[in-house]
Parts: sequence; C-alpha cells; structure tokens
Amino acid sequence: METKKRLNDYYRIGLVLIATGLVFAFETLFKVRILYKLWPVIITIMGMGFVKIFLLRKSKEIEFLGIGSYLIFFSFLAFYCNFYSWWHLGKLWPLFITSAGLSFLSIYLFNLKKRMYLLMGLILLSISVVFFIVFDISSKYWWTILILMGISVISTGKDNE
Repeated sequence: METKKRLNDYYRIGLVLIATGLVFAFETLFKVRILYKLWPVIITIMGMGFVKIFLLRKSKEIEFLGIGSYLIFFSFLAFYCNFYSWWHLGKLWPLFITSAGLSFLSIYLFNLKKRMYLLMGLILLSISVVFFIVFDISSKYWWTILILMGISVISTGKDNE
C-alpha cells in the first residue's frame, strides 16, 4: 500500500511538471504573455505540493519539506523582482541564503525538533544578515564577514573546552 501511495505522489509531481511545461510552451510558441509577471505562482504551488507530500506521508521525509519551503520562500523574492526590478537582486541576493535558513527552521519547527536544524537555520539567517549589513555599508568591506566568522568559530571552540 505504501509503494502505491508513493507512486501516486510521483505521478502528481510529474503531472504538475508536465502542466507547467505545457503552459510555458503555450506562452513561447503562441507569444501569449500568461506568465510574464505571475510565473512565481507556479513555484509557490510546487513548493506547497512538496510540503503537502511531507505532511501526508507517515515517514516524514524532510527532503520534501526542505525543498517545498525553499521554493515558497524563493517565490516571494521572485514576485518582488518581477514587479519592481530584477536589478534589485544585486542587493537582495542574500535572500537566497535567508530562504535556506528559513527552510531549516521550518524543518525544525514542523516536526523534527533536532537542534542541528535549528542551528543550521540560525547560522544561515545570521550569515545573510551580516551580508546585508556589510554590503549595505559598502561592498569593499566584504572581508569583514570572514573576520567575524573566524571570531565566532574561535569563540565557539572556547565554549566547548
């Protein structure tokens, strides 16, 4: 029964991908601008599908939750860039790291209360905040990130002794 349900999940994912491809093909071949600004909706739906698969399965495979939450968080960035300008990505690129951090936090909060996921999420969120701060001040001071990370690693090592 479990393998039949697993195959159904693969069929659903496959059908969503095929439908998405057909919509893109329709837009490309017939020059109809369906997805010009709204293509992140597809990314959001795919992410929600992965999260749904995670929630419905008894085995709770975190890959589905991790991929799904990352796609959902990324789609917010894509929406913003679609409606304002993709040139903003020059300053907003740390949001990719933020999305990964939020994905780890969602894994921690949803089901797997393992400290490793919490720690990875907080580390990635902290790194993205530091990137935002440093690159907002001036991009020529990027090397301060390495110094701050080195100090943090040394201080963590001292706490463990």
